[in-house]
Amino acid sequence: IQRDVTELRLIEKSLRENEEMFREYFELGLVGMAIESPSGKWIKVNEKFCEMLGYTCDELNTKSWNDLVHPDDRQKDLESYRQLQQGKIDRYSLEKRHIRKDGNIVHCIVSIGCSRKPGGEVAYLYILAVDITSLRETERQLRDSESRYHALFDQAADTILLVDVEGARVVQFNTAAHENLGYTREEFARLKISDIDVHESEEEVNRTVRDIAKEGARVFEAQQRTKSGQIRDVQINARLIELGGKQYLQSIWRDVTELKQVDRMKDEFIGMVSHEIKTPLAVIIGALSTATVKGLPEDQVEEMIRDAVEYSDILNDIVDNLLELSRSQSRRLMSFTAFSVPTRQGVHCPQDSSSKKRVRFSTTSRM
Repeated sequence: IQRDVTELRLIEKSLRENEEMFREYFELGLVGMAIESPSGKWIKVNEKFCEMLGYTCDELNTKSWNDLVHPDDRQKDLESYRQLQQGKIDRYSLEKRHIRKDGNIVHCIVSIGCSRKPGGEVAYLYILAVDITSLRETERQLRDSESRYHALFDQAADTILLVDVEGARVVQFNTAAHENLGYTREEFARLKISDIDVHESEEEVNRTVRDIAKEGARVFEAQQRTKSGQIRDVQINARLIELGGKQYLQSIWRDVTELKQVDRMKDEFIGMVSHEIKTPLAVIIGALSTATVKGLPEDQVEEMIRDAVEYSDILNDIVDNLLELSRSQSRRLMSFTAFSVPTRQGVHCPQDSSSKKRVRFSTTSRM
């Protein structure tokens, strides 16, 4: 009898210890925990569960589990719950949305298990809920960020490429990449960079890509051939990036063909303007120099001065034209027309000026 009492006390002690351990774990608040009766009445809930849903324990006792679930998710676990009631399963997990007291949505991973009576009926339901709202919000922000990036990527006017460093293969490109060169997306996807580059072979392109990868970044110019055979000048800005443990070059191609044409025209224009300014200036200097010669008849002196004044007017017209051009809209090209007026004999000029030129400048819009 004494041994039976000792064993009973040991069993009671073990039960108390297990109960204390469960209580400590329950109240520790690592996750939301609750015990519910099959009728939907709360038997016990921990602080974490209340905090997650924004209710006090007393307030929660006035709510059923179904009241706390988002309306669109109430049918979500109906089949699993039916199987649990029928004894086909003892536990299941799913993601559900719950409504906090303040009306905000809480995303949870919910695990539901049960203990059963000797006859197999459900005695209690055990609920574990993990709040994953911050995770879902982070995922949403990431999706939004990716959407914005893809919108910017695909709508950019410049060509944007992602080039695999190994083999210089284009793995991703935007709409401008194929449209700027006159290809369809499918056609461009089959091309190698060496098929587009005017000067570099496939081997040279591979070497260039490897060199840029070693340097980390490079800005340079190249020439590319469109599908129709036109040669386009391109400025390339490439830098090394790493995605998923692999190295790629993010490459931006900007068509600078028109800018180079404008630069060439600007150089030609400056050369022509320099010449047109020098011509009347030479006449003015020559006329005034001749007018200062001693012993020159008065009528010739007057004639030289008239020449100087006349060519000063021409020079003034040129300067006025240039000032007018400087106020014109950007990206306009300059064209000019010259007509000749004979110079007077006997005027000393620093260069051969067989004609007097009045220059008119005009602008033509680039469409």
